[in-house]
Amino acid sequence: MAYFDVNFNIHRGFSIGLYVIFLSAIKFVVPPDAKLIQTEAFNASKISVIPQQILKLDIVRQLEKQKGKLSLPPMSAEKQLEYRKAIDYFIQTLAYLDSDLNKESFCQQVGIPVHQVGAFLKDEYDKGLNGFINQLRLSYAAKQLRSQELVYTISDLAFVCGFNSRASFYRNFQTEFGCSPHQYRLGCLSMVCG
Repeated sequence: MAYFDVNFNIHRGFSIGLYVIFLSAIKFVVPPDAKLIQTEAFNASKISVIPQQILKLDIVRQLEKQKGKLSLPPMSAEKQLEYRKAIDYFIQTLAYLDSDLNKESFCQQVGIPVHQVGAFLKDEYDKGLNGFINQLRLSYAAKQLRSQELVYTISDLAFVCGFNSRASFYRNFQTEFGCSPHQYRLGCLSMVCG
């Protein structure tokens, strides 16, 4: 019996301590304007925070984290010029046509640190990495479609341009140019012939 009483008292003390810690931590988790629902007399098990308030708080925290990631120290003019030259070379060599291109390999090729590439491309080209690469690929595809003698089928052109699927190529092309690649080619040929 004595063993049970000692364990029970330790457990009760531990539970009360955890409960106190929980109540003191709630003030950091629950936003000050959260609406609490209280029924009858104060009973902690019956208090609940409205889910939308928790969701809003989580969204605000995520946005604050994202803002922190994007706020980088300003880059020197020399570094910007160096990065622009590296990207120009990347474009001239058609390295963007590599279907295995990813953020790490792009950064390695142009010499921009991974943590700075997004902010740099956004400042210089008003696009993120994927948008920038897709725009280059689509411009190359449009150039090929405008040529008198198309070397590839339009389906093959999707893979030549670095897209991993025909569907992705068509969807991106439609978004960029407002028509399918086939319609684009027919329009270009009719302008040349007409």
